[in-house]
Amino acid sequence: MDSSSNGIRRKRLGEVLCEKAYLDEADLGVALAEQKVTQRRLGQILLDLGYITPAQLNEALAVQAGIEKVDPSGLSIGGDIIGLVPADLVSKYNILPLWRENGRLAVAMTDPFQPQVLEDLRLVTGCFIQRYYAEPAQLENAVLRFYGSNVARMLDDLTPEEQRSDESLGNGDFSPAKLHELAREPSLVNLVNLIILEAIEARASDIHIEPFEHEVKIKYRIDGILVEKAPSSKRLQAAIVSRIKIMADMNIAERFVPQDGHIEFTAKNGKIDIRVSTVPTIFGEAVELRLLDRTASLISLTDLGMNAETLDGFCKCLRKTHGIVLVTGPTGSGKTTTLYAALSRIYTPGVKMITIEDPVEYHLDGINQMPVNAKRGLTFATGLRHILRHDPDIIMVGEIRDRDTADIAIRAALTGHLVFSTLHTNDAAGAVTRLIDMGVEPFLLASSLEGILAQRLVRKICPKCKETYRPDAVLLQSFNGSAKIDAGTQFYHGAGCSECNRTGMSGRIGIFELLRITAKLRELIATRPTTEQIVREAPADHISMVHDGIDKVLKGVTTPEEVFRVAKSIDEDS
Repeated sequence: MDSSSNGIRRKRLGEVLCEKAYLDEADLGVALAEQKVTQRRLGQILLDLGYITPAQLNEALAVQAGIEKVDPSGLSIGGDIIGLVPADLVSKYNILPLWRENGRLAVAMTDPFQPQVLEDLRLVTGCFIQRYYAEPAQLENAVLRFYGSNVARMLDDLTPEEQRSDESLGNGDFSPAKLHELAREPSLVNLVNLIILEAIEARASDIHIEPFEHEVKIKYRIDGILVEKAPSSKRLQAAIVSRIKIMADMNIAERFVPQDGHIEFTAKNGKIDIRVSTVPTIFGEAVELRLLDRTASLISLTDLGMNAETLDGFCKCLRKTHGIVLVTGPTGSGKTTTLYAALSRIYTPGVKMITIEDPVEYHLDGINQMPVNAKRGLTFATGLRHILRHDPDIIMVGEIRDRDTADIAIRAALTGHLVFSTLHTNDAAGAVTRLIDMGVEPFLLASSLEGILAQRLVRKICPKCKETYRPDAVLLQSFNGSAKIDAGTQFYHGAGCSECNRTGMSGRIGIFELLRITAKLRELIATRPTTEQIVREAPADHISMVHDGIDKVLKGVTTPEEVFRVAKSIDEDS
């Protein structure tokens, strides 16, 4: 055990915490007064009162006990040292072996005061353990660097290296009873839970599990980009897929037709809804999990990234007493988030709002939300018919997928309701031609349509590693074709750091295009116009998505490459 030298007064815990500015004298006084009454440990009292964090307490106790602090992020640790401590112990106790000298093993810990950790390490390594304190974030990054992610470590443990050369390359043709047995193995249950937890911590929106001939790829979609993680052994394919299907209440015996399911998963911060979809491939079933965090706070309309003109125009559409307002864009472009922000903006107890969604992604206070249930015959169209009998003022239809839904939504807008919905189109003008192609009468559309907001999501530059740079000349030339860029314009990108997983990008923001329907456009829509004709007749203050993206580049929010990546699908022919 470490101890302070004889004759030197050991600092009190409160003294150390105050010196590190983790605690002020007034709060310390409150805690000491409580300690006199309850006779409990001061550290526990401070934690219960919420004055300090567990990490701050551990650091102060380490200082008090004379345990040195170490930053493992800059150390070079040999493979022989890493091999001394198994990955499961590292993960279980949040520790990292540093070096070995004269029969003593130096170990970094976030909590150096757990006797069981020292005992287990002594038994496993045969060394005396010398404790060092490390900050949690620094230790986590170092463990990731030397041991890999928790999922990668667990995959290694479940499929040792020597078994990989003799892989079973079948597609998992086991009996249903055997699949149930495989999927209920504790190690497999933990692995699937860990895959989901790691995705949640990485801010992923989707998990993709894709079978191939010799391995199963695991990918997370983070900020709209797929990031490949450590692949799984082919041996684990049937068990992983079966475990997910059991969690989602799907038929594990049926492997040759697509299936859909739902998981309610409990994470650190609360419940996560997961939509599960499987499709058969030549190498087995591919699984897609869409993560919906119900605990995440809704984004307000002002925080979506609209410029002042677009926001003002969109708010004018929201203030209409009747009509239809559409939000368009591909899957995953943030359409539902925008609609939720719009509904939250205009909600008052004096209006009745009803939504029909597939599925209900977030719960909105004071608003009646109806989930689509196709198996029971509740589609957008049938649900919308019944909603109209409930005397609503404002209706939101999750998506217009067919003529039936479009007709009912437009007729609802013409009979005094304000209707919001989404469409999958490339740009705002394309929504008009898409609805006419569905079979909607142009004169009805011209009378009911109030505004169309098209959007995409672009990744933002990581604020921690933001720096100036010079973009590719060809890219700049492409941008100059859309907007005039001065020669001395500063451009920024992210150099890449631990905060953004070395990508240089962190988080996303929208780029928008609002098409307000003017009297001139109403006349044009009635004549079945082309998309190009609609764009030409757009109001003078109309701003395209590409120009909105360029504006965000010039403000240092995102990069030219990112806007070009997203916007090239918008106007490839322009």
